[in-house]
Amino acid sequence: MKPSTFLKSTLILTVATLLSKILGSLFRVPLQNIAGDEVLGIFSLVYPVYMVALILSVAGIPIAISKLIAEARASGTKQDIFNIQKTARILGLLLGAFSLGIILLFSRSISQLIGGVSTEPALIAVSLTLLFAPYMAVDRGFFQGYEDMRPTAVSQVIEQFIRVIFIIGVASYMVSLEYSPPYIAAGVMVSSLLGVLSSMVYLKTRLHRSKMKVDRKYNYNLNTFKVWGRRILSVSLPIAIGTVTMALFNVVDSLTVPHFLRTESGSETTYLYGIYGRGLAVVQIATVFATSVVLPLIPSLTKHVESKNIKEARKLIETTRWATHVLSWPAAVLLLTLAVPINVALFTNAEGSLMLSITGFSSVFISMTLVGTAILQGMNASRLAATIILFGTLIKAIANAVLVPFY
Repeated sequence: MKPSTFLKSTLILTVATLLSKILGSLFRVPLQNIAGDEVLGIFSLVYPVYMVALILSVAGIPIAISKLIAEARASGTKQDIFNIQKTARILGLLLGAFSLGIILLFSRSISQLIGGVSTEPALIAVSLTLLFAPYMAVDRGFFQGYEDMRPTAVSQVIEQFIRVIFIIGVASYMVSLEYSPPYIAAGVMVSSLLGVLSSMVYLKTRLHRSKMKVDRKYNYNLNTFKVWGRRILSVSLPIAIGTVTMALFNVVDSLTVPHFLRTESGSETTYLYGIYGRGLAVVQIATVFATSVVLPLIPSLTKHVESKNIKEARKLIETTRWATHVLSWPAAVLLLTLAVPINVALFTNAEGSLMLSITGFSSVFISMTLVGTAILQGMNASRLAATIILFGTLIKAIANAVLVPFY
């Protein structure tokens, strides 16, 4: 990928991700205003669990196939591309169905771990998305392997737009009918399924009309699936752990923070976690560039590494890290110093402003982690990236166990 193409791809994804992040994060503001902090708390507890299940069920397949397709385009054949795409789709469906089955089977146990039985209806509702999201993600990875980021960008915006419309509409409707917070949260979670379905329809239509689609003239059998399945998983599983960074940190919070809050009332626990959820919303906005740059960075860096073009690889890494610093530090300082007015403006009161300032400032380190992980993955050091993320997750769990009861 030429520097101009990389920058163009990053710009497209940054704008699209910014729009989708604004839609996908700031909806928490009207949701909290309409349904209250308890519903926001249930949402904030359940959504990271879903995201971890989704990322692990997809198993890093989109980024993996973008890497493999980039390699196949450089040295392989169209048959390799066909085999990669078809195998990834089958894997996505199998892993998605498996993750759905696990959540449905253990929904009561999982809900008790993350905040009480009040989270179970929302957990079941959002888990249905796992049947379709992996299949959609594979199509995004296919386009990324051809260095075309526009379908991914547009599909992200479509997914979030449909999702947010239904979140606000469903929340307003169910509150007017005086449903209890657990069922309002469940209704809100169904919007994720509708967003994914809308995105999948767009991608299928785009792929059908695209010149990139591969003809189905090649033979495909069980042995082909085994060969390419092993290869995709060997690349994708370490990537999955690196990709799961934000969601894994959040699910650690879901598993530990409610437990260490030690409130007598389950609703009080979800209410307090709803206050904490305010910080999660602003962090997602602050890390938008880092999130956007990951997708074009990995296949582009992989291509340079595979072709032994070390000079271009180093230049790409240095440019990306510089841009991340330039964009992340001002956002972090802004969130640190203006936490109270931002909190009051968005969430109608100043509760949790100190938490908001701390989590807001942490966004700069999250951005560097996301970009650093992507660089390691692009350099074929996915296992090292995964090890670092798992170590960081362990430290976070220990810190939660010590600090939450203390404060």
